[in-house]
Amino acid sequence: MDCGYPVCQTNPSRVGACGLYGKLPCNWTVLAAACDKTAGCEGFNGNGWLKNCLPPHCAAGKSGLEPGDNTDLLVKLGAPMPLPPPAPPAPVPDIQDSFYPAEEAAEEGAADVPLVVSVQGSTGCTLRTKAHPAALAVKVGDLAFGNWSVRAIVTSSSAPLVVLERRWKRWGLLVFSSAAGEVTRLRKPLGQLELTAQTEFSFKETDPTYFTKAANEPTDYIGSRIINESEVKKRSIAYTDPSRCV
Repeated sequence: MDCGYPVCQTNPSRVGACGLYGKLPCNWTVLAAACDKTAGCEGFNGNGWLKNCLPPHCAAGKSGLEPGDNTDLLVKLGAPMPLPPPAPPAPVPDIQDSFYPAEEAAEEGAADVPLVVSVQGSTGCTLRTKAHPAALAVKVGDLAFGNWSVRAIVTSSSAPLVVLERRWKRWGLLVFSSAAGEVTRLRKPLGQLELTAQTEFSFKETDPTYFTKAANEPTDYIGSRIINESEVKKRSIAYTDPSRCV
């Protein structure tokens, strides 16, 4: 490689007696190994000079090489720098949703789901919770621990299953459990119907003239389809198109 690059700083460390002053050719393998072991070394030239500042890192480089004779310049190439990790996405705040309420995670975390102690046939069982460790005998249709309903006892499986239900204001939970532990959960998108209110979306909240614009916008796709496919439009064409005159 031609060594006519500007060099703004050189390290006058010599590797062995070589080059101009040693009167011997330099061993590039030895020079490369020395450069790898030298902190800050970015390359070397054929005269045995280790370089600790080479373009493009030296913004204010000056022309010329030491000691002024022609030589080769070898620039150290390292592994490409890995791309920095992407910035973490900005947290998206929970929004109110008719079927996925924001309070659901906290309510399920504090649910204290009953555990099945034993099952008595297809009509009765005993339950306990962490807050109420004493076994409670209940039947299908009973309300256990104030908010868990015993919906059914399934005895057709190898281990009888107790089906428990709890309804919060805006969602509900079905839990299938046996004496060996909880089997599965089913989420219900509706909770207490008498307390459920559908979220209302107001088109006019941000634009009071929304419906006026929608009704009079000539490029509105849906509006154009409705007009073009309506019977009123067809009758208007029939009366105004000369080709249809009789």
